[in-house]
Amino acid sequence: MTRFVFLSFAFIGWAFYEVSGGQDFAPVPPERLAVLERAEAQPATAQQEGPRDETDVDISAALAAESAPLPKPIPVSIVSAPVATPDQERVALIPSPEELASVVVVEETPADIREVRGSRVNMRSGPGTQFSVLGTLRRGERVEVLREPGNGWAKLKVEDTGRIGWMASRLLQSTD
Repeated sequence: MTRFVFLSFAFIGWAFYEVSGGQDFAPVPPERLAVLERAEAQPATAQQEGPRDETDVDISAALAAESAPLPKPIPVSIVSAPVATPDQERVALIPSPEELASVVVVEETPADIREVRGSRVNMRSGPGTQFSVLGTLRRGERVEVLREPGNGWAKLKVEDTGRIGWMASRLLQSTD
């Protein structure tokens, strides 16, 4: 493993060398580099604000030397002031009495609980014997039938484990 790591770093180093120009590498000529000469320090006057230190750079002298006019600042508003939402765009969060009157209440149907009738029955991943076996259920285990499409199989959920699968509906009996 250490050999692989070493070889990887060697390859990366070689690739970087080749991409940067390799043996034909020529540094950038100095005339293409931007040079900002430091302006000579001027004595502090009464119009300067606060103390100055060596990190302050007065670029106005450097810009004046180039005789380039300073660009005028453009006022930009980044954040707008908050504006109230117009009444026609407001949304009611509480339903009106007319909307409440039109609401239909759906009663939940009771769960279809059944028991396994066979001694050991395979629960499968789909409705058919060609599907893989997810587990085995024993006689008397309670299951909730989720749907029964009418092809002899039932999609069910085991009450104890919550596992969902398919089983032959003839192997289930209703609980009385």
